[in-house]
Amino acid sequence: MSIDIILLSRIAQLADILIPPRDTLPGAGEVLQDPGVFEHVLAMRGDLDEPLRRAVYATSGVIDIQGLMELGRHDAEAFVALTTIVAGAYYLDERVLAELDYDPPKPRYRHGSLEPEMYELLGVAPA
Repeated sequence: MSIDIILLSRIAQLADILIPPRDTLPGAGEVLQDPGVFEHVLAMRGDLDEPLRRAVYATSGVIDIQGLMELGRHDAEAFVALTTIVAGAYYLDERVLAELDYDPPKPRYRHGSLEPEMYELLGVAPA
């Protein structure tokens, strides 16, 4: 998916509502300001493209967590798409991982369990 900068900016605003900056940790919106991070996460979960767009359009006036919770009540699929993309991007950020002192396990994939281009995208070799 090719994301336009206005849509990405709104996703970043919503991301900061979900995971605001705190102490030395960046907010999720700061992490999502990089289009490459967003594109990487969405490449892993392309099925979330349409519900994510619904989430953005449905929350045009939302400025707080209560508004996002309302989205969850009215369109759970869109809410899940938004929170999945935000959390996925956040935990890919090296600053976040370092600050949390978290070294995530490397995924293991059976040979043939993914499309060949996914191995390269993930930076792993088939086991």
